[in-house]
Amino acid sequence: MQYKHRRCVFAAALLPDKQFVSEERGLLVPSYEEMKARHPGWIWPRGDTHIVIGVPQSLDAFKTFVEPGGSFSPGVRSFGVSLWVYDRASGKLYAPEVMAGKALKWRFRRGYIPVLHCEWQAGPVRVETTLSAEGDAGTSEIVDTFIARVSNSSGVHADVTVYLVIRSMGPAGGPVSALKLAPSGTEVLVNGAPLVFSERKPDGWGCVSYSLSGKDVSEYLLEGKLPAEQSISDKSSWGSGALAYELSLPPGQEEKLGWVFPVHLNHPLLKWVKAPSHPLNPEDREKRCEEFWEKALGSVQLDVPDSRFREAFYSQLVHMWTATVGDDVRISSVHYPIPWLRDGVYILNALDKGGFSEFAAKACERIAVKDAFGGFGAEADGPGQGAWVISEHFRLTRDLGWLDAMYPHLKRRAELIMRMRRSDRPLKMFSECCVPDALLNPAVDLLCLPAEDGLIQGRMDWHFPVFWVNCWSLCGLERTAEAAEMLGHSVDSQRYRMEAAELRDALLRAVPKQFGSNERDFACVLWPTKALSGEHPRIRAAFQQWWNETRFRGGIYRAETLWTYFEVAQAHNFLFLGEREKAWATVESFLTNHAAPGLYAYHEGEGDENSSGLWSRVRGWHPVPKVVPHGWTSAELFLLLRDCLIYEEHDHLVVGAGVPMAWMENGAEFGVSGLPTYFGRAGWTAQVSFGTVRLQIEAERPPEGGYVILLPLPQRVEELTVGSATVPPVREHGGLLVPATGRRTNVVITFGDREKIVRL
Repeated sequence: MQYKHRRCVFAAALLPDKQFVSEERGLLVPSYEEMKARHPGWIWPRGDTHIVIGVPQSLDAFKTFVEPGGSFSPGVRSFGVSLWVYDRASGKLYAPEVMAGKALKWRFRRGYIPVLHCEWQAGPVRVETTLSAEGDAGTSEIVDTFIARVSNSSGVHADVTVYLVIRSMGPAGGPVSALKLAPSGTEVLVNGAPLVFSERKPDGWGCVSYSLSGKDVSEYLLEGKLPAEQSISDKSSWGSGALAYELSLPPGQEEKLGWVFPVHLNHPLLKWVKAPSHPLNPEDREKRCEEFWEKALGSVQLDVPDSRFREAFYSQLVHMWTATVGDDVRISSVHYPIPWLRDGVYILNALDKGGFSEFAAKACERIAVKDAFGGFGAEADGPGQGAWVISEHFRLTRDLGWLDAMYPHLKRRAELIMRMRRSDRPLKMFSECCVPDALLNPAVDLLCLPAEDGLIQGRMDWHFPVFWVNCWSLCGLERTAEAAEMLGHSVDSQRYRMEAAELRDALLRAVPKQFGSNERDFACVLWPTKALSGEHPRIRAAFQQWWNETRFRGGIYRAETLWTYFEVAQAHNFLFLGEREKAWATVESFLTNHAAPGLYAYHEGEGDENSSGLWSRVRGWHPVPKVVPHGWTSAELFLLLRDCLIYEEHDHLVVGAGVPMAWMENGAEFGVSGLPTYFGRAGWTAQVSFGTVRLQIEAERPPEGGYVILLPLPQRVEELTVGSATVPPVREHGGLLVPATGRRTNVVITFGDREKIVRL
């Protein structure tokens, strides 16, 4: 049976559709949906896509959601902040919320540092804003910094009013029951607390109570005027207001405005958090954010011809690291406020291989104590996945003391896998860590059905994908056997290797009739489990058939519309099959197409996939169109890009398996350094010239099996020099095998035709 969807969608409606009870006053007030229906003429949040910035390891409540054009909410369920411009000459208000998406440009600084740049045109002036978040997750002292630069890009004098708009609704807004400008004139009190700090005094301020007027501030600003009220109390909690800044700009002149927003400063229990003081120094705060991320990402250096590859590589780390809460990874802020083992192991492994080793160790320790858990309860792929990510961290660090502490958890998982493979009755395991609706599903505690033909009939995504569950189980057994051997537990090692061999035999027997019947088969068999060989003719044929009939049907690349992580994982499997062009077709699609254009963020599903129901408590992004950004997809993409450059195969390091032919132009120089691998930090640099490729490969622990060079090179090699010695070319794993001569190995590959740029 072919399962089209990854998951069954459960919409957990925690609150009524049309109304909810105000936490502050106990009053029945209109919902976001009802207000939109009542007031279609208001300027509403875009709700088409968003991005998340914030301080890593902070609670979801402290994350900042941002929509195209730069409108944001400083913390979840806070309020909405927008920058609008009124051109006094034309009498027109410009607001990103109502502009075409193509008119709004946004990107990270240098393509991946999460200082978010947004640009748009407002009549005669060009608006560029930057938004950043910095602070301390441990003390909950987090501040958003928002800077606007407004420049006259026309040939005539421009008189405009810049409005900083504060409303209940936003990308992740919440109740606004009171607004007031502080006596200083530079602070706005929201719900009684100073939450908006302006670098300079505004030229005007006004606010409006919906409960008294039935209006939103957008109705006034569309006419270029402010409401008359200077302070409001709003029983409906739909209050709004705006600061006004009058600018008179000759052609070419620019003015800068700056604000800071302490996130959730008003929470009554966070009494130690202090308000910012003047001078606010927005540029200094922004610089601290930039420096934090430069340090976090700086251990791996990437220099490649395609800037999109570099930006996507680092941006995935940014999305995943931003979403972390404490020492846990998260799939997506607010959408998935719980740990989920399956998605989580990919995210954790990606962060580990991206240089976040200390965090990865702690995160592994937190998941080690539970063998299977997630939003759908305990699922049968969990034990193998937990063993994989724990053993991966050991392979990257070679910390035997840490592995010894983890071994009881690995052993317990292996025993559970063996029990599932031998069970003659359904096995159950309850996990309380579920999405709300799954808790009411009668099968939420079902781990597996009775085994058949030596294979686990395990539950995953509310069905029983045989190859997915058993490939992961085989991987878990082999990784536990390896750990046992490393720690001197020879009896355990032999026992788990024998079990793994039996399971592999059972899988091989199932290949002719079953492999390829589920789309997950193509996302797990080689990467990441390495359960079976790509040399098996039925497996290779099934991959080719799936490519021809599904991904590249009719000679056109057809991107996955829902489960984007599977699409990337399938490309990773093609990479391990040696199908560079097929893998790169997917890479190219992801480098080009983003759910948040320009920010290398990707989505899952349609609607509020597997909802926690929390977005129904937030004023904005509801009804939810999709889950974005999605951590599993970010992880899969980062790990694919990483393995395009370098990956481990037994005692070899494989170099350049996914490097495209387009990079191999005459005069090109590119490479990577500082990448965590099983052999310590490693990297390489390639120099391409007429008929020659020079490689410098480095590894802290030189691989015993040497290096397999899989760059797109001609088959005929005239001369191969390793160090100072000329050696005969040896082919292995589809590439050139060269020995490691120490921590640094120099290789020169010379081809017969020196008159042409290296071509396949």
